[in-house]
Amino acid sequence: MHPYLRRVHQTLVFAVAAAMAALLVASIQSRLPSQLTVRTDVVGYPIYNNFNVSRYFQTYYLILLLFPAATFAFCVALRALTTPSQWRLQSFAVSASGAAKPATLPCSRSKDKAVQVARTLFVGAVLGLEAGIVTGWTGWRLGTLVLLGAAVYLAVLGFAAHMTRGVLLPGMQLWERRSAINATVAPAVILMLTAVSASTQVVIGPSTSTTYPWLPVWLSLASSLGVGVAVGRALARSTTVKRAQIIERRVIVLVVGPVCLFLFIALLPGALGGMDVFHEGEWLVGAELFGRGWFPWRDFAVIHGAFYDILAPSVGMRLFENSRWGSTAGFLLLLVPVYWVVHYYFAAFVFRRNWMGIVGCALLVVIFVDVSMFPHLRFMFWPLILLALAAVLRDARPWRCVLFVGLVGVQVILTPEAVYAAVASGATVVLFELVEWRRRRSVVPVRFGRTLFGRTLWCAVAALGVAGAWLVLLAIHGAADDYLGQLLTFARDHRLVGGLPMAPVRGAYFPVAVVAPIVGVLVTVWCLGAKVRRREGLAIEDWLLVAAALMVVFYYPKFVARADVDHVAHVFATAMPMLLILVAKSLSWAEGLFARWRPVGAVRRLTGQPVTLVVVLALVPLAPVSLPERFSSVPRRFTATASPAQVFPNLGYAQSRWFDEKMMNELAAVMGSYLRPGEPVFDFTNQPGFIHYLLGYPPATRYYHVSMALRRDTQRELIAELARTRPRLVVFQNDQRGFPAPDGVPNIIRHYEVSQYLLDHYQPWVEVHRYVLFVPREADVASLPPLPTSLDSGFSGEDLLFRGYPCDWRYAPNFLTTPDAADAQALSLPVRRVGPNVTRIELPPGTDLSRFRWLDLEGAGRLRPDSFKLGMTGQPPDGPPAAVPVPRGGGVHASGGPHRTIRFRSLGGRSIRVRVGSCPAWHGYTTSSLHLTHGAEQEIAAVRLLP
Repeated sequence: MHPYLRRVHQTLVFAVAAAMAALLVASIQSRLPSQLTVRTDVVGYPIYNNFNVSRYFQTYYLILLLFPAATFAFCVALRALTTPSQWRLQSFAVSASGAAKPATLPCSRSKDKAVQVARTLFVGAVLGLEAGIVTGWTGWRLGTLVLLGAAVYLAVLGFAAHMTRGVLLPGMQLWERRSAINATVAPAVILMLTAVSASTQVVIGPSTSTTYPWLPVWLSLASSLGVGVAVGRALARSTTVKRAQIIERRVIVLVVGPVCLFLFIALLPGALGGMDVFHEGEWLVGAELFGRGWFPWRDFAVIHGAFYDILAPSVGMRLFENSRWGSTAGFLLLLVPVYWVVHYYFAAFVFRRNWMGIVGCALLVVIFVDVSMFPHLRFMFWPLILLALAAVLRDARPWRCVLFVGLVGVQVILTPEAVYAAVASGATVVLFELVEWRRRRSVVPVRFGRTLFGRTLWCAVAALGVAGAWLVLLAIHGAADDYLGQLLTFARDHRLVGGLPMAPVRGAYFPVAVVAPIVGVLVTVWCLGAKVRRREGLAIEDWLLVAAALMVVFYYPKFVARADVDHVAHVFATAMPMLLILVAKSLSWAEGLFARWRPVGAVRRLTGQPVTLVVVLALVPLAPVSLPERFSSVPRRFTATASPAQVFPNLGYAQSRWFDEKMMNELAAVMGSYLRPGEPVFDFTNQPGFIHYLLGYPPATRYYHVSMALRRDTQRELIAELARTRPRLVVFQNDQRGFPAPDGVPNIIRHYEVSQYLLDHYQPWVEVHRYVLFVPREADVASLPPLPTSLDSGFSGEDLLFRGYPCDWRYAPNFLTTPDAADAQALSLPVRRVGPNVTRIELPPGTDLSRFRWLDLEGAGRLRPDSFKLGMTGQPPDGPPAAVPVPRGGGVHASGGPHRTIRFRSLGGRSIRVRVGSCPAWHGYTTSSLHLTHGAEQEIAAVRLLP
């Protein structure tokens, strides 16, 4: 068969096989169960709404495992059926040369001179850009300054090269000596960052400004001198002119390029808008408690890791100011740019033979990336880990293994969910050595650390050392058991805690971020499988691709368990190295094919990477901002404006229109009249940023936001700490601010044990701007300090039990375990059917409902799937609900008040048991009978109350 026809035949076979595999996967996926069947002690969106989140996981594994396996099987079968016998062997006789490599054209002297001039102009332009930031010039004046800086720098370097003729690097021509001098002087761009730092300011009013220098002079001076000395030593050891050009290129790529990218990405924020008191409070309170000397895990729980919840916000709070603005400034001005610089280094490694690819990656980051992508930061070290892995695979020297394991250890310690990075990179090292062993067929009997498995042995020893040192440090501070306990607690049942139905999101980012990692993994399997089939050896980039793909495979289920835009951003961040490698390989293959086309010889004389250039130019028009616009705005990114008026302490620069100052001041006055400064408060509304940071009251337990206490045992651990600290004030409910109903599940339902304890040991005091405050039951409410006269609150006492969110259990009772229900002490209640949809429950005289926690309903036969509503006989109807949106599919949750009913839904069965004791309304019922209303006609045979 003609080679061209054979390729067409193979392509058609693969396409048909892939289509058949896709149909098979779709057929199986359509038959997956939609109903949830679990028994658990956590209440999250899945069991609250009977949403089978496991269906997402099953679909993920079908695509990841069954689809490629079925495609391979169908390919083999179709080839056997459609390929004549005389062609079968030929179909596997593929050249071992692999993908076509781009032809290397001989570089002329004139081209070398032009490249050197371009490099010199680039360094001068970056220096001019830094000078423009210092002067604050924008628009055409900035462009003029940058052009002038480039021209002056070129002239100065030419003069220096001429004056050092015969003295410095003798034997080189003028432009060659200029290349060496440029490599030595270019690190001055680091030193110029000190001037940029000194000019970073916030303008307050017409004539007042405050500077925020963020880079110490000693650090920039030491860095620039260190790089300059290293470059000088490398040039002194160089013996060829080509070596000087290589050194200059490395300095431009590894020093000047990152500085330029940093200048375009960094942003000093001005007055901030509205505050997310939950998510921002997570890191603000963590950093504040750590600054006060509280040790993480032992003194306060850390759910995302020490980096994201403590260290990252601490950068801005230490360098700028201890405020919400200072923390945000640290993120936007330093951490986010550093994150992208790290990824730039990884792109420089994978595109190292394609300078247009390096420039294109930096350019696309500048015009596409939103600097507020905070979720990415927790995986800042992942590209560095891959670079260290490449160094280990190239050379098994022990110090490289120790450095590699050290980076992995730092990443895992600071971000525990990055343990998959350790698994993926460690498995790659082992697999690499197994392949090498198979290739050599024997182990070289040399001393320890120099054997064929030296990498694995040294990495294992270093891993044991890092893990041991970390556990010893935790044990010294008494936090080892807390650290391990919290890791195990937060890792279990994540899908039942955070599972959400996938909802469409506007824009292209969400679908691309969902699909691209999976497609990348499948393409990786296909590429590596093709190499194995051709019996080609795997290059270092291929092994990095293995590690990056494994990381995506292990980590992608986090998005499956929480299908929203924030969590897909985490997954996409981990997939970026894999996608960069695949793009680099694709462009290399395309450049090789393009190089074989004879009519493009003139094009390749202009640039060696025409395909990459076309791809970059095609993507630039799709960017939300143009490059000239971003260039002109660079100086303004280091000068912000703000109002001199302070909205509230610790907010920093803020826009007053986003904050209810009356609410904040009145709540602060009420709490301040009752509590002493620094007295602990328990917040049951998930508002750590407001209660614990802005108001300054420390948390009463380690769980400074209650959303971390999800399981029954962690809730009881929190209760034990509450019983020990006995806080005198509890912020019980608020239906408008914070995170009182994550995913539509009210905290009184989600944290049912905690709610039960609070209702048993605390009583309502007052409502302040929809904040329902509780005090201990032994407190005399009448003797408490008088409330401010300006306070607009018409509710107090027992009426507050019916305020806030309604107690709606939905489907949760059908899946929630009830291990602590004492059936032997149950109180049976007489029931009377007063209508087809109403059952009356009589209460014995003197019954104290607050003594009982569970309501058990048993039908005469099987209960029908139905909705139930329990309330007092003769009570007025519930108040009209306010429209409070609930994230991802929860619809609109009823809030406001009063809400006097307890609601739940049954999926059928003989009985259903509901945790009514965690409902505030249950503790407010005072009548002698209850009414149970159901949507369908039901025959209730027995009702019991269990303590």
